[in-house]
Amino acid sequence: MNTFLPNIFDGGIARALCGASADAYEEAEINNDGSDVHVLIRRDGPDAIVAFRGTADPRNWLTDLDCRLWRDALCGRIHRGFHLALSSVWEELEDEIRDLKCRRLWLTGHSLGGALAMLCAWYWEGPISGVYTFGQPRVGNGRFSDNYNLLRGRRTFRVVHADDIVPRVPWLLGAYRHAGHEVFYANRLAGECGPYLLDPSVPAKLPLDFRNGLRELTGEKLAWIADHHVDTYLGLFEPTFSPAFNS
Repeated sequence: MNTFLPNIFDGGIARALCGASADAYEEAEINNDGSDVHVLIRRDGPDAIVAFRGTADPRNWLTDLDCRLWRDALCGRIHRGFHLALSSVWEELEDEIRDLKCRRLWLTGHSLGGALAMLCAWYWEGPISGVYTFGQPRVGNGRFSDNYNLLRGRRTFRVVHADDIVPRVPWLLGAYRHAGHEVFYANRLAGECGPYLLDPSVPAKLPLDFRNGLRELTGEKLAWIADHHVDTYLGLFEPTFSPAFNS
């Protein structure tokens, strides 16, 4: 893996972890069909990647999971469905991560998988080198966001492109807040995206949100799904971004 610097977004690491997030749709070491949680665990030298699979059908992710806020005495209020999903595999996952005995642990996931990666980062008591998520929905309320940022915020990067509606939900009249650093791409192809914005302000994104809101209202649902697809996120990164997980 490239030399890791907290608070620094690395495109090579992002591409490698986005690739693992894509692979998690096809293969996994942990499978819970009852909760539909699947986790890919990949070891490469001193590095280990834990990648959570997203919802197989993005059209149904919000209706499949209970988006009521669930109270966690330690961190605030979090998405009840995400909490139940992670709980369904937590004991097995803890054992698997401990058995890895790796020097660097990376957590990642696309869509729902990104939300589970963030919750895993919150609950895991050991060190984490980084959390990279792609098209991740919000996980908890303002108190959760503040507490998470104190613990893992410097090492967490949420990659978002402007055409994707999923990172904007759930909203519930402002009850939910994002955590970690936002890495915002105005366009969704590597040849077009140009520089990303790190933690952009609301005014900086407002014109794009307005444009895409109109597009989503007039577009077809299949276009929304394509905007959110993990392959669309892979397209954000140049093919030359391919770090070795062996340094």
